[in-house]
Amino acid sequence: DAGGGTIDCVAHKIRKDGRIRELFRATGGAWGGTIIDRQFQNLLEDIFGQEFMASFQQEYPKDYVEFLQDFEIKKRGDCDSIRVSMPYNFCNYTHGGASIQQAIKAFGARQKEKEKSEGGEETSGNAADVKFSSGKLVLSSSKVSSLFHDALEQINQHVESLLQKPKCKELSSVFLVGGFAECARLQKALRDRFGERITILVPEEASLSVVK
Repeated sequence: DAGGGTIDCVAHKIRKDGRIRELFRATGGAWGGTIIDRQFQNLLEDIFGQEFMASFQQEYPKDYVEFLQDFEIKKRGDCDSIRVSMPYNFCNYTHGGASIQQAIKAFGARQKEKEKSEGGEETSGNAADVKFSSGKLVLSSSKVSSLFHDALEQINQHVESLLQKPKCKELSSVFLVGGFAECARLQKALRDRFGERITILVPEEASLSVVK
């Protein structure tokens, strides 16, 4: 059950008489979809500053929520890059005297400088990783992957640990349900890691499966 806050895993076995037996109780952690949303908020604060984001949220709460909601919807898609619609008021809000384009360019420069000082390769600081285009904040595939990386790694590690349990030796299928289950990157991460060992199944309207 991949929800907004947590990922919960439980295993069942279908007995010969058709009854279902629980192999172990639900386990998991706080690696749900809201973790990705928080990473996006952190990115916005890195680009535009914490003070600016707090000020905009207070003055235009509706626009702020719609901004985050658009990302929440876009993050579920299977596109490599993400184009998040930026509210009109956000585009015209004062960014410490700098335009959106200037703020994003300055962010890229800071990232490059940071990577140089750490002796690493220039990757996340690439100017093309984050850009402004036609009223949208465009995040490259590598930047989106960085937002998902920690959560997906934790999920994969947890599933791997469960598959190593003696009770799960005969496990053949995994049903992925919950709101976060509709995220294409989560589905791909699980299939890439475990697809050769088990079948990953995602029902239609996975977010409503638990309710139904």
